[in-house]
Amino acid sequence: MRLLRRSVTPCYVSQMNRMNRYYLLALVLAMLFVAPIAAHTQTEDEDADSLIEHSPWLLDDSLLTRPIPQATMNESRRLRTLRPGDWEPEFPMPFRRTSLLGLEDTPPRFLSYDRADGLYLGLGANSPARLMFERRTQGFFGFGYALGSHYWQVMGGLARDFGQRDAPLRIGGEGHIITDTRDAWKMESEENTAFALIAGKDNRDYFQRSGFSVYAEKFLSPRFGLTVEYRLDNYHNSKREIGWSLFGPRQPFFEVPPVREGSMSSVIVELTLDQMSLRSWDQPQYGVEAQAEFGSIVNSFQSYVIDARLKTTVIGQRLWLAVHARAGSVTGDAPPQRIFTTGGLGTLPGFPQNIYAGNRLMLVQTDLLFAPFPKLGLRVIVSNDFAGVSMAASDAGLLAGFPSSISDIKYSPGIYLGSATGAFRIGYAFRTDVFEDPRLVIRVSRPF
Repeated sequence: MRLLRRSVTPCYVSQMNRMNRYYLLALVLAMLFVAPIAAHTQTEDEDADSLIEHSPWLLDDSLLTRPIPQATMNESRRLRTLRPGDWEPEFPMPFRRTSLLGLEDTPPRFLSYDRADGLYLGLGANSPARLMFERRTQGFFGFGYALGSHYWQVMGGLARDFGQRDAPLRIGGEGHIITDTRDAWKMESEENTAFALIAGKDNRDYFQRSGFSVYAEKFLSPRFGLTVEYRLDNYHNSKREIGWSLFGPRQPFFEVPPVREGSMSSVIVELTLDQMSLRSWDQPQYGVEAQAEFGSIVNSFQSYVIDARLKTTVIGQRLWLAVHARAGSVTGDAPPQRIFTTGGLGTLPGFPQNIYAGNRLMLVQTDLLFAPFPKLGLRVIVSNDFAGVSMAASDAGLLAGFPSSISDIKYSPGIYLGSATGAFRIGYAFRTDVFEDPRLVIRVSRPF
């Protein structure tokens, strides 16, 4: 396990104490805006049964491979706020489903704020659903400008289905000139923008990436697919471009860690099993996504990542369980942009953000959601997060070099008061390896 330069020093602790005061003030003010929105979304729960009755597509697996009409897209956005036990689509967009791996941002972005780009303003759209129904073709396009990095960005893609509609072969390609991150799975862009803008806390690392990819995705069933993809990208370092937030200290942002610059070509094989989308918590939801990447940038490397999730009802109307497990291994001459990081929101919320790094990763997270007063729509959430990273030799085997001792595994418990789905939560997370005050945590989207 490698400790990054953002390790805790006396000066750092003093700075963090000052930042925590700003953070507390900023997040309390943010609550004044978020809480009314969260309260409003709970009223939509009352419409759950009628929405399900008038949305028969929710019960049709074949629609997982086809676009959703705009009317039902709007319904699916509303259904995302439903409490456990009601129908809860995981991906409302009519095109490629949300990746559990979350190793890149989902384009197109319209508005974001982070330490690498500053304020980004963009435009973009997906092709009409009618095009998919009539021509079995889908696409997207977006472009924008980052005021901090003075960087024009553009992205676009096109895909077409062949064969059976319920188990098609999808051929596609895309091109891009973007600022990207491998930390999208830790926090979505919208939530990260709010944290960076209000409190001066950016929870992701960045780099610039330009290139293209082509892929073939075979749906063996609506919920099971295999993808083979070729990528060619030029990587460039991003740097800290801003130092301003509404309530953060004078310079709240860390420097952006460097990556290995140059041209990277890679072949990616990805397997997806999706038993989560369009399913109720009353039916156990589970999903697995695994990726193997064989790439080269100066020297060759191999990257393997697997992500698994489970959501289920333990006691009807009273207790729900969500579990997330993730493991990764990078062999060969791993570039920094393929190294795993843990610490902070998304992994160990009681620890500083991305404080540990290595080429081996183990992560297990659990949420227990308890409803003391079911009619109020509030949840007491108890979280337990375990994570470990280690740095194995470049010639070590795929399964060698993982964290093996108790001290290598970091543990961060937490307790929160949250909304019915746990998407909004406020509480404290704890660090157990050293004595520190608990960290105030506010989330406005589900951690997993």
